[in-house]
Amino acid sequence: MTRRRPVLAGLAAAVAAGLLAGCGVPLESEARALPDGAIPLQGTASASPTASATPTESQSTVPTAEAAEVWLASEAGLVPVERELPLDYGPEALLEQLAAEPTPEEAALGLRTAVTDPVGGGQLVVVAPTQPEPDPSATSGEPPPLAIQVEDAFRQLPPNEQVIVLGQVVLTMSASGYPSVVFTDSLGAPLAVPLPDGLLASAPVTAADYSSLIAP
Repeated sequence: MTRRRPVLAGLAAAVAAGLLAGCGVPLESEARALPDGAIPLQGTASASPTASATPTESQSTVPTAEAAEVWLASEAGLVPVERELPLDYGPEALLEQLAAEPTPEEAALGLRTAVTDPVGGGQLVVVAPTQPEPDPSATSGEPPPLAIQVEDAFRQLPPNEQVIVLGQVVLTMSASGYPSVVFTDSLGAPLAVPLPDGLLASAPVTAADYSSLIAP
């Protein structure tokens, strides 16, 4: 019995070889690894050639705010800082920023604002309800002056603080496209305002009139 097993095993191997040869399957002398993907993993379908997915282009972000230049006071003079405002901001928003408390970073640099009433805490200046009409005879193309109304509390400030308030307002408005400012009282009448050199200006004032207040 022990001598028949090798014979039977050899016979079975010969029969299997004959069957494979008859089916046209070539025999190889050593094992060969199958290519990747030849045998799908259990539970998965064989991949079919499909078009590669193209990345979706992200829609461009439409900006809703922009940086505006606001001038604050320091021991050395007036300095500009940036504040983020809506794209359609106007002079009202600029005055609100001037009256707002400085940020912690600005306060750490010694910056302050003089546009807030030191007693009542309200704004010392607001946009006048009535604005000057465009001058039809003007040829320079510049817009009419922006009318800023001075509140009664402004008159109670020391003269040097009044000048700082006016300088903050004029420089801030000039940086946002308002080249000249006329200050009015609560009735809309134009006011003569002090300049850094102590003189009074009865005409609309510009950034050049208060440029000496800018910190070096």
